[in-house]
Amino acid sequence: MIKSFHRTPFIVLAGVIAFALHWTFEYRQTQQYEQSKDHIKLQILHINDLHANYYPTHFWGQNHKISPLALIKGFVQSKQNKYQNSLFVSAGDAMEKGSVVEYLSGGRSTIEIYEQLGLDLLTLGNHDFAYGLDTSAEFSNRGAKQTLSANLQFPPQTKSATQAYKIFDVQGVKIGFLGLTAAP
Repeated sequence: MIKSFHRTPFIVLAGVIAFALHWTFEYRQTQQYEQSKDHIKLQILHINDLHANYYPTHFWGQNHKISPLALIKGFVQSKQNKYQNSLFVSAGDAMEKGSVVEYLSGGRSTIEIYEQLGLDLLTLGNHDFAYGLDTSAEFSNRGAKQTLSANLQFPPQTKSATQAYKIFDVQGVKIGFLGLTAAP
């Protein structure tokens, strides 16, 4: 999904919350998507509610199994290679329900897998608290470059680096994300 923004200073607040926000918008003066001095292209790649579903499975009639997260990572990398201005975000609920391995590891397997995805932002969902505050805090520190939640405050001893919002400067255009978490 490619967005075109006028270079006028503004902030777009896109709430990264624990359910899918499938939105599209364009702010441009012309009908062309061409990069110009007045416009930039921005691609936001979004996932949520994977619930530890990373077991390899058959996709699209292939005769071999592959993990859904490996497909996501490959897709994201191909899009990021094609478009300079890309952000990869998750609205949470990465944990609980989908994997015996995740259950037996107390969420640690999901933390290790998400470290490899290369997320720019992550918001914690209510299911990301299934294994306690310490695991959630560890996930918030390791699952993405930055974790957001404006309505959540970890106790000081958990040492979570979670912030309320993040503003990216994409070629002079400010893009803001606000994270909200449903009641854990």
